Amino acid sequence: MSNLQSVLTFRNTNKPTDYAIANPFNFPERTLTVELWLKANRTTGRTPIGYETRSQANAFILINCGSLELYIHGASINSRIAFNDGQWHHCAVTWESRTGKVQFYKDGKQVFSGTLSKNQAIPKGGALVLGQEQDSVGGSFDINQAFRGQMAEVRIWDCIRTPQEIQDNMHYRLTGSEPNLALYWPLSEGAGTTLKDKTGKGNNGTIHGTVWEQVEIPIQEKPTAAASSTPQSQGSALTFDGVNDYVRIALNEPETEVTHEFWFKTDSPTCGLFSVVLGSVGATAYDRTIYLSSGNIAARLWSNEVISSSGLNLADNQWHHVAHVFGASIGGQKLYVDGQVVANGSKPSSDFHTQNAIIIGYSDDSPSQYFKGKIAEVRIWNKTRTPEELQANMSHFLKGNEEGLLGYWPLNEGSGDTANDKTSNNNNAAISGATWETAEIPIQERAGTVSFSRQQSQGTGLKDYSYWYHWEKNLPQQTDKKPFRRGRIWA
Repeated sequence: MSNLQSVLTFRNTNKPTDYAIANPFNFPERTLTVELWLKANRTTGRTPIGYETRSQANAFILINCGSLELYIHGASINSRIAFNDGQWHHCAVTWESRTGKVQFYKDGKQVFSGTLSKNQAIPKGGALVLGQEQDSVGGSFDINQAFRGQMAEVRIWDCIRTPQEIQDNMHYRLTGSEPNLALYWPLSEGAGTTLKDKTGKGNNGTIHGTVWEQVEIPIQEKPTAAASSTPQSQGSALTFDGVNDYVRIALNEPETEVTHEFWFKTDSPTCGLFSVVLGSVGATAYDRTIYLSSGNIAARLWSNEVISSSGLNLADNQWHHVAHVFGASIGGQKLYVDGQVVANGSKPSSDFHTQNAIIIGYSDDSPSQYFKGKIAEVRIWNKTRTPEELQANMSHFLKGNEEGLLGYWPLNEGSGDTANDKTSNNNNAAISGATWETAEIPIQERAGTVSFSRQQSQGTGLKDYSYWYHWEKNLPQQTDKKPFRRGRIWA
């Protein structure tokens, strides 16, 4: 996920000191979330961020990356969590005045909670400073308490962000228009002395002494939910009514390395898409599921390991490709939409072996369990597919003999109540209620291949001749080529 981008580097080896400041700034008073990415080593990383007012010293400070402490309204609490191993880490802290509850997050996981400054309020109109601890508003810095290292993506919210919101968004740039976002400094300008507040609220900052550097950081642009730009082709797809339609495949898939992928199109923001079950629809055991929740894609592995995207609208009645990839080789699970990762989770804490079937168009995890819309090109692999592999193949039909392909259902039969598995495993699917429809689909034959449909193979000679004629036209040209002779193939 890492790529080369600009970050702000604080050297603080001697005076004058390095820092960034916004003064005045109205810090959230009673509910807040502060997030940032930082990189520091064991001998540095003192004060990443602090806020001071004339009426309240130590109004808000994160200090000591070796054992991170939080000051609010002059009182402090020590999380004893280290952020100074020379690696990039995401740090997030939430605080609520009414209860005094504090929560610390490291790399998206809650690692500490406690109580601090209950019923207090943080005064407005102070100075927000990166890289220094203030002994007076906007100044009186102590070089021994200075931060040395790199920072990116500073975000301050006037709300308590949920664990899922923190995890879903920490690897992605924001737009700046997100609700309750009080300040957003990506620290990605790469030049100049101004830090731009992307919220549009005018809380720009000024940098002093710091330098811009290009480094590898685990942050990327969030993929949009725009319609796929892949050229469309005419083909068949299965249509589901959202009431009781589904497809069942009698297949016991691996418990280790697996990739599920398919194309779907819907205007229903909450509905089931895919399940691995013991039995069929209505089963009590659901090993893995994929579903839509308020327009976002979500997946669950085994007992409760749920991951989901955030900020997408996949119920836009456009075709989207989804892939759910999991296994020890990638340390857990990932969700991709249109070839871009939108959610990830750590290795599951438990395994759940009770499964013997795949259900397409249904998920027990969704309040609206049945799918409404179209599905095409379902594939299951006994390997974790890489982003490059997904992107290279998602918009092209497969042959069925690709390495690691456990089952392949293009769903292009166009008629009947069976969807054929195009691999040699012959795990054909039984269609219940879903109907065939001719539609524009974002999947094409690869350049240089000849399309050969089931109907052509069962023709009466004329269609067979047409197929072989087109096949012959795709052969390499030869100077001594013999005349092509007509022929027929009979079933």
